[in-house]
Amino acid sequence: MFSRKMSSFPTTFSNILGIGVDLVDVRRIERAMIRHPISFVRRIFTDQEQDYAESKTRPYLSYAKRFAAKEAFAKATGLGIGSVLGWRDVEVVSLSKGAPQLRMSDGCEQALKKRWNQPVQGFVSLSDEFPYAQAFVMLVGLSNHNLCNNTLVNPKQDRAVQGMQDSTCP
Repeated sequence: MFSRKMSSFPTTFSNILGIGVDLVDVRRIERAMIRHPISFVRRIFTDQEQDYAESKTRPYLSYAKRFAAKEAFAKATGLGIGSVLGWRDVEVVSLSKGAPQLRMSDGCEQALKKRWNQPVQGFVSLSDEFPYAQAFVMLVGLSNHNLCNNTLVNPKQDRAVQGMQDSTCP
C-alpha cells in the first residue's frame, strides 16, 4: 500500500505547491482514545504509527503530533480528508535519529500527481509543548525533474541525486 521510498530534501525543486499547519490539544486526542480506544486509533493511524506511539512513555503525545500532521497535510493538499484522501493515506514515520518524515500511500501519490500534474514530495516538522502538539507540512513539486531508477535527475544541472524515484517509472 505504501511506497517504501524515503528521501532527504532534494537539492532543487520546482515549486512549493502547498503548506499546512495544525495545532492539536493533546488532551482532546486522549479523550477520544479513552471513549473509542480501538476504533479511533485504527481509523486514523497506520500500523507503523500505532507501533511507534505505543512504544513511547506518553503515547497520546505521539498520536496527537501525528494527528496534527495528517490535518496539516490535508490542508496543504487542498483536498481535505474524506472525498479523495483518507486518514491512513499519509503516515508519519521516524527516521533512525528520530526525524519525522511523511510517507504517502500509492493512491495518495497518484491523487497528488493528478492534482498538480507532477510528482509531489512532502516534508513535515512536529513540535509539542504540553498540552499542545503542532505540525507543519510543506508539499513541493518536482516538475522539472526526470524521476526514474531511484535517481532524481535535474536536466538543467545534468547531475543526479540518489534516493528519489517516481512510482510511475517502468
